[in-house]
Amino acid sequence: MLSLVALISVAMGAMPVDSDGPIKKYDGGWDLYRNDDNCALLRSYAGDTILRVAYYPKEDTARVSVIDGQLKGVVDGGSYKFQLYFVNGDTIDKGWGTVNFKGVKFDGLGSGYKFSVSGKTFLADLGKNRLLGIMDGDSVVESLKLDSVSDALVGLEACSLGVG
Repeated sequence: MLSLVALISVAMGAMPVDSDGPIKKYDGGWDLYRNDDNCALLRSYAGDTILRVAYYPKEDTARVSVIDGQLKGVVDGGSYKFQLYFVNGDTIDKGWGTVNFKGVKFDGLGSGYKFSVSGKTFLADLGKNRLLGIMDGDSVVESLKLDSVSDALVGLEACSLGVG
């Protein structure tokens, strides 16, 4: 039987249904998956929250998904505008500004949001910060620690050389 992370990975297109699982596991709970056209990192957080960062090298795009069992009222396919922040210590990087998000819902798996941004730029910000924040005005939608992501990002980059 597939784990919750594996089920969400299949649902979000991060791995094929017959996959044996991640091609590599990294410290901090980061798992690396390979598809024909992308490589993806997945990490589980407490409370059934999962972050998926898929890099599509051919189009230099990062497709990011956050699934959270605590999110209520998400409309599948709905359009949302949230502010995307990165935090490193006392420094807050608001350079991404407002980003377009889509709502996603999976029966039995939870609800969340997905968005697409410039790949290499996003991955660089992911690697040099300690926290990814998604805000709706003054309200926190998600706040996810990025500890131990550096080695996983090196693996993602190496994986992406062989796809697309």
